[in-house]
Amino acid sequence: VTAELMGREVLVMLVGGKPRAYVNTCMHNGGPLARSGDRFVCQWHGAQYDTKTGRALEGPVHQDARLILLNDLAHLRPSPGTPWE
Repeated sequence: VTAELMGREVLVMLVGGKPRAYVNTCMHNGGPLARSGDRFVCQWHGAQYDTKTGRALEGPVHQDARLILLNDLAHLRPSPGTPWE
């Protein structure tokens, strides 16, 4: 699910029952990401990241790259019917 947090678009999902959010920006060239199974895929150049760790998996992104993880989301709760997983 994408949401806005403090003026930035973020990708939010549940991992192990807890919310996790990443800034919706590819580390290669700043493109938007979309979830595809257990990966986030850059819509511009196809770079791929693991949804649980944010680590780069393949594509034109440096293999040491990681998505920006937002911390301290324990207070967030999904709205009824929100498909976070």
